[in-house]
Amino acid sequence: MKNIENLDVLRMWVSDKKKDGTPIVDFRGNPARKVSIKVKQYQGKYLYSFPSSKQDDPIFAIAPNTQIKAIVWENNGFVNFKLPTRMDFLEERVKDLEDAVFESANTREFSEEELTLPEDNPDDTPDF
Repeated sequence: MKNIENLDVLRMWVSDKKKDGTPIVDFRGNPARKVSIKVKQYQGKYLYSFPSSKQDDPIFAIAPNTQIKAIVWENNGFVNFKLPTRMDFLEERVKDLEDAVFESANTREFSEEELTLPEDNPDDTPDF
């Protein structure tokens, strides 16, 4: 399950080159850019985005000294992030609803009458 977190952005970098100086390309081979952010919640670690070739991608609108909602995960020693989609928000709401429903069902105490099954009575069977 994806966890949406509130993050306080301290710094932000946008790059179109890898560390070795070669251009970043997306999975189709198009030129792309990548965002790195430094946030208060991860004590100086940098969080990295996937490369994006869309010029109007909302990830490029992140500004320093703002708060964002993001999905964060660790992979091979790198902390990655992505901005949540509407589906991610919907999944989180459904999970919260399920947790509330199942928690109340698990804490409810049933009476002895509710727990006993009715006895089979041939006279109670409907005529078809």
